[in-house]
Amino acid sequence: MVVAFNDTAVGSFEKDITVHDSAVISNNLPKILHVNDKLSSNLSIHNLELNDDKFKLNISCEGSISCNLDTTTSVPLSKLKSIPYTVSVNNQGKGRVIIEALNGKYSYRHVDEIEVASNVPSFYSAKAFSLKPKESLSLDYSKGYSEDTLYSLQQGTIPYVNLKIMPLQLANDHNIGAQDLISSILGLIENDEFIKAYASNIQKKINSLESYIQSSGQINDISYEDNNYATARALKALVKAQEKGFYVNPSLLEKIYRYTNRMSKYSGNENLVQDAQILESLALAGDYNLASVRYLADSNQAKSPLGLAILSRTLKYYGDDSRAQLALTQALNNFDSILTQYQKNKQKKTNEFSSIYTELKKIENAQLAGPAYDLAEILNAALAVGDNKLINEAMSHIINSSYFGNYMPHGGCSKSYWISSYA
Repeated sequence: MVVAFNDTAVGSFEKDITVHDSAVISNNLPKILHVNDKLSSNLSIHNLELNDDKFKLNISCEGSISCNLDTTTSVPLSKLKSIPYTVSVNNQGKGRVIIEALNGKYSYRHVDEIEVASNVPSFYSAKAFSLKPKESLSLDYSKGYSEDTLYSLQQGTIPYVNLKIMPLQLANDHNIGAQDLISSILGLIENDEFIKAYASNIQKKINSLESYIQSSGQINDISYEDNNYATARALKALVKAQEKGFYVNPSLLEKIYRYTNRMSKYSGNENLVQDAQILESLALAGDYNLASVRYLADSNQAKSPLGLAILSRTLKYYGDDSRAQLALTQALNNFDSILTQYQKNKQKKTNEFSSIYTELKKIENAQLAGPAYDLAEILNAALAVGDNKLINEAMSHIINSSYFGNYMPHGGCSKSYWISSYA
């Protein structure tokens, strides 16, 4: 705008001017990837003013990631084109994606920083003690868990979790995906001391979890197959966090609630774990459906230990104590079947993970779960139900988990449930 004036008159002139580059190049990359991830991405080029349609394009990577694209592509005037490329993760650390484009006098350069996180957090601690031949040691694991607590059992050793150190490391662990964020939040908010000590860290994890919520309301975590199960768990984590006084974005909470509610319309025993988690999360959000919970618990198709553990917790929430105890007892019994399936594989001298997993999946239909995760949820449910006999039986199964040796997948998710169980 130009303004001119003198003693007798004032005049002005204005004109809109659009300021933009000759071409617009955009790239959408995540801030965090995990070890062994392989990402398919697209680079968009919008040619606004360049008569020459030839763009020389180079995409390269540094650090913990690798990618390579060196090509010349044609993007006619006023047209938009997407160019696919792949980013592969090599190891944990930091990486950079460098994008360079050239067309005559037009040039473009942009760098995206990406953090590469570990798939399994690395902060397990262990204590050891020696036993002489024929010497025994009794562990009383049902009378409080204020100090070091039995976590899991592997062949030859008894690992422990230090409840003073582990919450600190868990609260400060940034190398995690959506499912691990959910478990971290659920584990930390169960204890008032953890909330007081790590409130800001927990709020950051809640904000990070919200970034995984898509416009549909579904959680999108490329690290796991079953995003519907993750979505239902995320709803539970956000509702409980809000109850504890943490800020949860109302719009995102509404989206994830509506998506979970829609999923509930299609439940029906095909995936007991997913259906059970949906019903528990909706109940915590104030959407009650006791009839469906009882139907799933009473169904002959209810075989998944993890699904039954979630159902028992939900039934306890509704006040149906007898069914809660029955569902949990069945979960423990069915877990014995998993051990039997494992032993069959062991007797066949089959050490391949795939064959063991195939056998286990006949009983356990949760895509996320493994034996350690199941046991953590079963113990969590036993403590929620409040039956000391079932608590002791759940812990006995943990001792029997030595049958699995080092087969403890998804430890990152189960570890924080142990914190909530013992809180």
